[in-house]
Amino acid sequence: MGTATAVRRQRAREAGLCITCFKAQPGPGRTACALCSRAAAERTVRRRAQKQMLALARATLDTHERAGDQANAFHRYVEAAKHYQSALNVPAIGHDDWTRVSEKLAHAIALGANPTAAIPLIDSVLATYLRDPDQAKHCVELLLQRARQLFIDARIQEAIPVIQEAIHLALTIDDRDLCKLANGRMASYLTALGLHDEALRHLDAVGGVSESDSPATRATYFAQRAVLAGVFGDAIGSYGYFEKAVRTADADDDVFHLVRIWCNYGTWAVRLGNIELGKSCYERALFAARHFNVTVLLPDVTIAYVLVLACAGQYRPAHEYLLD
Repeated sequence: MGTATAVRRQRAREAGLCITCFKAQPGPGRTACALCSRAAAERTVRRRAQKQMLALARATLDTHERAGDQANAFHRYVEAAKHYQSALNVPAIGHDDWTRVSEKLAHAIALGANPTAAIPLIDSVLATYLRDPDQAKHCVELLLQRARQLFIDARIQEAIPVIQEAIHLALTIDDRDLCKLANGRMASYLTALGLHDEALRHLDAVGGVSESDSPATRATYFAQRAVLAGVFGDAIGSYGYFEKAVRTADADDDVFHLVRIWCNYGTWAVRLGNIELGKSCYERALFAARHFNVTVLLPDVTIAYVLVLACAGQYRPAHEYLLD
């Protein structure tokens, strides 16, 4: 097709006709007629305007995304979510940009005031990544995030098959760290359902952890070992594992997990008869939840702390925290 057009243009040029419409005669020193030249100039103007609009949209997208990243780094999740939402509202946003920003938005609102809204976003991003074999590792991470959201919404039974899918995918891509993390999370949810033997089986599948594993994996493993030690009445073992868990989680960026571990530590300290230790753990959990703006956990942590204060006979501060 290109060769035929080139031949027609050459013949039009030799015949002194417009090389665009092949009909009219161009002006002196030109190869295209006035009408075709004007149309070409208008197309050039439109292309330049379109490029300027795309450049402006790109600049706006980058500005909002950077602002969201900065707010997220300082744990201002509600503010970060607003910036990410503004980035998604930029006209003509590319598919890759939409996927990247949507994932960040899901993380921000998961720790902010409306965590339930994160699930549809996670599902949309997952649907995109599941079609790309190169994104398998990312899919496992998103499946773990989706399971956590179901756990937050008290839909633990629904989280189990999601975790199973994450374990299967991690095994498929032979990612040992993610496989350990997924098994640790599975143990956590099974423990919450009272299925302690099954939880122990998944935890044994981890096969222990080392410094080469990620902080998230090690913190999850230590925390579940601590909980199961508490279940079987081993107070010293439980406290020891919890100490390892909070030290490891403190070095990780997963602030939700850090608060949850302090809460579990406090719960088991109280169950094992050490109310003072439980109170101290819940103080740390409440401080972390406030400091890192983990809004979704603040009500539960505050109520649990109030109950521990009441158990310790400290009714006045318990009443003040309850009013707060």
